[in-house]
Amino acid sequence: MSMLVYDKFKASKPICSYMPTKVPNGGFLEELKASCPDCKRKSHDMLFRGSVVVAFDAVIVDGHGYCKSCKHLFAVLIRYKVIDGKLNATYLSGFGVWRTGLTKARVGAIERIKRLLHRFA
Repeated sequence: MSMLVYDKFKASKPICSYMPTKVPNGGFLEELKASCPDCKRKSHDMLFRGSVVVAFDAVIVDGHGYCKSCKHLFAVLIRYKVIDGKLNATYLSGFGVWRTGLTKARVGAIERIKRLLHRFA
C-alpha cells in the first residue's frame, strides 16, 4: 500500500462527520456506508474517510474505505443528484467504469411539494 494514500486516509475526516448533508434540489444524505469491493463487507464508520462537497446541483463524496478483514484500502468516488424526485448515484466501480443508478433512498414528499409550489411562484 502506498504510504501517500495511507497518509491521506489517516489525515482525512470520517465521512460520518459530514452527515446529514442537504442534497441540492431536495432531500438529505443521512448515512453513507462503504463496501469492500473484494469481500463486500461494510466498512466501520471511522474507517470510511474523505470529503463531502456540495457543488452546484450534486453532492460529491471522495474518499477511501478500509476493510479490516481484507486489510484493503479502497477508493470511493460518488456523485449524488436528485433527478425527477429520485436520488441518483453516479460512482466509479472497482474496474474504473462509471456507473449510474437509483439509490434506495427517495426524496421526501414535502420536498417534492415545495419544488412544485416553487415552480408556480
